[in-house]
Amino acid sequence: ATENWAALLNDGDWGIGIYKPNNCLFIGGFAGKEGAGGTNDSPTGYIAPLHTEILDHNITYEYSYTLILGSLEEIRDYAVKHGKGANPPDWHFGKDRQHWRYQAANRRGTDKGWPIEGFIQLDLSRPGMAAVSPPTLWQAEDAPTLYIEAAFKTKQERSMVAWTKYVGDNHNPSHTQENQARFSIRGDGTFRTYKVDLASVPSYSGALSYLMFRPVAKPEKGGWVKIKRVWFGKNAPNPAN
Repeated sequence: ATENWAALLNDGDWGIGIYKPNNCLFIGGFAGKEGAGGTNDSPTGYIAPLHTEILDHNITYEYSYTLILGSLEEIRDYAVKHGKGANPPDWHFGKDRQHWRYQAANRRGTDKGWPIEGFIQLDLSRPGMAAVSPPTLWQAEDAPTLYIEAAFKTKQERSMVAWTKYVGDNHNPSHTQENQARFSIRGDGTFRTYKVDLASVPSYSGALSYLMFRPVAKPEKGGWVKIKRVWFGKNAPNPAN
């Protein structure tokens, strides 16, 4: 849902909608016998925006949504007015994880923990350590280049990103070998903006729904990466980097 809303309507296109900023994955359906019962009976229609989140033991987790009662046109107009449009994703990790999650052999202690203060810091000693974006949608032709503002502390010299082809009835990330791009890194602990030419990969085309970032290929004791921002674009933000 690139406009970040869903609605449950009657035959006259009137009902209730929910708008949740930066949320592209919604579920909806009906529990019980459709068309039976009244307001005091159990048959129920439902809609819900979904996110997978990391909930630290000390976190204060806040979120917001808006319920809109009205016609389909009124519901959509509200979402479009308050939304940012279907631009390529741009994640800033200054205050939170931006709904990103991690994959690792041992998920405990995979980042520095809460609070997030300027960046997320991943522990590279974990086997298979990777960060996965929330479900979203972007078109490859609108986002030929990926930028990652990060600092690496590692002896390794290569990093990798991967993406998931959008499939309408499958909402799980899937990163196959052909949908990957590798790039060189410097492991001296200094923040740099890394530019990744995604358009050079033959399979990078069409609609895409997840981004995965694997900082290093092998676990490394004492290694880490600090990530400030991940975004798509067409022009380098700073040629000096």
